[in-house]
Amino acid sequence: MLSPLKFRFVHRPVIVTFLLLAAWGAAPAATAGSNASSSGTWPRLQVHSTMLDNGLEVLVLERPGSPTVACYLHFRVGTADEGPATLGLSHMLEHLLFKGSRHLNTRDYHKEADIMEEIDRVGVALDRARGEGAEEEKIRALQAELEELKKSQHQLLIKDEFESLLLRAGADTVNGTTWADATNYFSTLPANQLELWLAAMADQMGHAVLREFYQERDVVMEERRLRLEDDPQGVLIEALTSTAFIAHPYRNSDWMSVLKRLTREDAQRHYETYYGANNAVLALVGDVRFEEVLPLIKKYMGRLPKRPAPPEIHIEEPAQRGERRVQVYFDAEPALAIAYHVPGLTHEDEPALALLSALLGGHGTAGLFESAALEYPEATRWSRLYRRLIEKQGLAQEILMGGHPGDRYARLLVLLVQPRAPHDLADLERGVLDQLDELKRRRVSPEELDRARRNLIALYLRILERNMGAAWMIGYTQGVSNDWRTLERYIDALGTVEPTDVQRVARTYLREHNRTVVWRSAAPDRDEDELLGGGETAALQGKGSR
Repeated sequence: MLSPLKFRFVHRPVIVTFLLLAAWGAAPAATAGSNASSSGTWPRLQVHSTMLDNGLEVLVLERPGSPTVACYLHFRVGTADEGPATLGLSHMLEHLLFKGSRHLNTRDYHKEADIMEEIDRVGVALDRARGEGAEEEKIRALQAELEELKKSQHQLLIKDEFESLLLRAGADTVNGTTWADATNYFSTLPANQLELWLAAMADQMGHAVLREFYQERDVVMEERRLRLEDDPQGVLIEALTSTAFIAHPYRNSDWMSVLKRLTREDAQRHYETYYGANNAVLALVGDVRFEEVLPLIKKYMGRLPKRPAPPEIHIEEPAQRGERRVQVYFDAEPALAIAYHVPGLTHEDEPALALLSALLGGHGTAGLFESAALEYPEATRWSRLYRRLIEKQGLAQEILMGGHPGDRYARLLVLLVQPRAPHDLADLERGVLDQLDELKRRRVSPEELDRARRNLIALYLRILERNMGAAWMIGYTQGVSNDWRTLERYIDALGTVEPTDVQRVARTYLREHNRTVVWRSAAPDRDEDELLGGGETAALQGKGSR
């Protein structure tokens, strides 16, 4: 089975009726020529925004009703911000920043700090010994010393104090995610507990202690095994991404060979580079009043340190000069991945590309906006590829289409599809490309385009109807585009796309020289050592873990 393109965040949508949108209490504003809904209007988000003295961007959307508030904190750092020696640090920090501060998760920070210095010393020595192929006796001695130090530290810890504090206060979730463009922390809790969340989050984010580093490094390495090396789609997507991108850091992945050499010093440096208030966005949505919560936000989040501006990404992916093809061997059902380079979220072609994707596969291209939609299977059933490849021709058994891996920079429009027996990958690829070519040759009818438009916008509004969905969408959009109103302009622009626009972007981007194709199939009956060596190269180029 195919799963969403995003490995670290699975957003469970709550499907609601369109009529519930009236409960937003926002005054509708019409856009000339817009078909954003059946009436040509949609409820506007009355977002209050400000910037604190430390550079933190604050967004508050008041929604009286349910006495809860969704809290979303966004840092502009993800896998794309990592270098060759720091791959995986963004994901590591997502884990480590739940380990508390000098005041949270510890009984005696000063005693613990001395133990952590010893843990760092022994951990680095153990990594070096393993890397140099030292004698097993030396490695075992270092392992034993490290375990004893961990036990000493454990006696000083108040395990999971941060999460427990919020869960006891009524939070329904305390979680975080890492994306290519962002690392996010989010909770929904009773509105009268917001001050507690602000105080705890400010302390944890502003004065983090990256404790239990080696335990969390092991967890991240195991997540890599489960989600990338041992997962059929993980293998497929990693091969696709690292083949389609040759320069831009969207090609980055948490390679095991780097993960196992990361140190707490590396993580501390990454934290001090990217976790400044001036590199963050706070979004609150729920039963709160802006003028009442702003003093609390200033009191607590105003303490977050302002840091020097982090390094900018100046690398641009060069134009692809020909189709790239990769064969991946993995013990799983065969699957096909096809990707085309397309612009980022704020490009003028993005609305037409989103509708092109919706026409073909049921979902758009904006990564976050689709995170909920990807688990709404009905959205695919009216799409062309579903109706023609699955229902009519019987070529495929499942289809997934969307943007990957981020939104800030030029990214990929990805199609994942599995063949249905007795058809093979060659049959399936021909069928897919025929459908893409038809979209370039023949304009879509206004009726079919309007249907795609209504379905796509309905998905977005369903996400926005939930407090957490709205917090995610305005906070994430502010983070990747520097203006949450990009979201409203985006939805409005969907209403102005014409059939000629869809045909134009299809001809512009769905071209052979701009295409990357990956086939995943079972390995031929040959000796695996003869076929390929082990490790990461095997997972990428031919052999997956079992």
